[in-house]
Amino acid sequence: MSERPDATEETPPSGEMTCAEAGRRGGGVTKERHGRAHYERMGKLGGERLKELYGHEHYAAIGAKGGNSTAARHGHEHYVEGGKRAGARTKALIAEGLRLEAEEKKR
Repeated sequence: MSERPDATEETPPSGEMTCAEAGRRGGGVTKERHGRAHYERMGKLGGERLKELYGHEHYAAIGAKGGNSTAARHGHEHYVEGGKRAGARTKALIAEGLRLEAEEKKR
């Protein structure tokens, strides 16, 4: 739901739709017409434009804020566990690659 205090999800009188409902319907129609790739292209263009406007420092600053916020909420152990999961996944991917490579050599 919107952060604006005047925005509501209640159905307006006389069967009109809310702004949120109109947005959902419009987004659905756009997705049907143009597909997911359309949204990906628009997101990429928007990101490139923001990078032109604000530069690398902007993204570094908001990334640091997010990282500090996550650290404050979850603590150091959160990052330790994430690192362990990522390491285990990498190890499994390497093992799978080696297995496939060995199978390929047998052929």
